[in-house]
Amino acid sequence: MTIHLKLPHVQSEPTTRPGGCPACGHWHLQRHGTAPKPIRDQHLRHVRVHRYRCCHCRHTFRHYPVGVTAADHSQRLVALLAVLWALGLSLRRTALVLEVLGMATSFVSVWRAVQSVGASLRRTCVGTVAVLGVDGTGMRLAGTTVGVVVAVDTGTGQVLDLELTDERDPAALQSWLRPLVESYGIEVLVTDDLGSYAVTAEHLDVARQGCRFHLARWVGRRLHELETGLGPEYRPVLQRVRAILDRGEADGDRQLLELWQSLRAVPHPRDGPRSAEVRLWRLLGWLSERWSSYRLCARRSDVPATNNRSEQAIGRIKVRSRTVRGYKSETGLLNASALAGLVGTGRDLDFQSLIGTPAP
Repeated sequence: MTIHLKLPHVQSEPTTRPGGCPACGHWHLQRHGTAPKPIRDQHLRHVRVHRYRCCHCRHTFRHYPVGVTAADHSQRLVALLAVLWALGLSLRRTALVLEVLGMATSFVSVWRAVQSVGASLRRTCVGTVAVLGVDGTGMRLAGTTVGVVVAVDTGTGQVLDLELTDERDPAALQSWLRPLVESYGIEVLVTDDLGSYAVTAEHLDVARQGCRFHLARWVGRRLHELETGLGPEYRPVLQRVRAILDRGEADGDRQLLELWQSLRAVPHPRDGPRSAEVRLWRLLGWLSERWSSYRLCARRSDVPATNNRSEQAIGRIKVRSRTVRGYKSETGLLNASALAGLVGTGRDLDFQSLIGTPAP
C-alpha cells in the first residue's frame, strides 16, 4: 500500500500583506523593515520576515512567510515529526532520525509537534458528513482507565473528534454530539446496541443504524443459552429467528411479531425467576420493535451495516496508546489519539489542507 504525504508549503519570504493589525484590527499598516529568521526545515535554514507598524494604534508586529510561525520549526517539519511519531517511532527515535538528516531537535519538540498537529486536526472541519460512526473504549490516563468515545466519518474512516466521557451516559453523549451534528450536517449515527446510543439518536433527531454484527453475536449467544432450557417444540422458532437475523429479512419485524404473538400464552409468573419461554418471548418483542433500526443500511447505500469503521479507528488509537504506555494529560490523550486515528486509515495524508496555509 502506497500512501502519499503532502506536507505544508513553506515560503522563504512573505508575498502578501497582513489583512489588519493583530492588536486593533485596523487595516492601515506601514511597512517597518525586514529581518532574517533562522528556522528548522527540510529545505530552508533561514527565511525573511516583514515588520509592520499600525498607523492607528502604533503597534508593531511581524508578518511571517507561508508555512512559518514564531516557532523555530516550520509547519512542514512539524507535520513530518508528527507523522513519524504516529507511524510508530518513539519521541526519542523520531528526534534521532531528524538528527541523522541534519535537523537536530529534541524529543520534547517532537511531542509539541504531535500536540500541535493533533489539535489542528480536531479543529478542522472536513465538510458535510452524513453518516457518523460512534463507539467507546477504555484508555490509560495518568495510571487509571478512563472512558473515551470516538466519532468517525464512516466514509473515510477519519476520526472527527474524541471525548473523555462514559458512553453509557446519554446526557453526556448528547452534549458532546450535538455540536458535531449541527456543524457537519449528520443524518445517521452508526453504533452498537448500547441503549444510551438509541436514546441519544432520538434526542438529537437523527436516524440510527445498529451494528448488525453486534446484533447477530449477542442474540446468537442468547438463543444458545435459551435453547438448553427449552423443549424440542421450540426448535423451529429458534431456527426461524436465526434465519431472519442471517438474511436480514426486510419484513423481519412482522415475522418476529408473529412469533412473539404465538408465545403470548406462555405463563408469566409475577414472582420468581423468569422461565426460558418468557425470556424468549421478551427477546422476540424487543427484536420486533427495533428491527427497523438495523435495516437502514438496506435503504441507504451510504450507511454501513456494521460499526467496523469506528472499531478500526479505536484499534489504531489503542495500539499507539499501548506503545507509549498511556498518556499523562487529557489534552495529550485527545490530540495524540486524533493524529493516530488519521495516519492509520491508509488514505493519502494532505497536511497542506489539514494544518497548513494554502500555497500561493
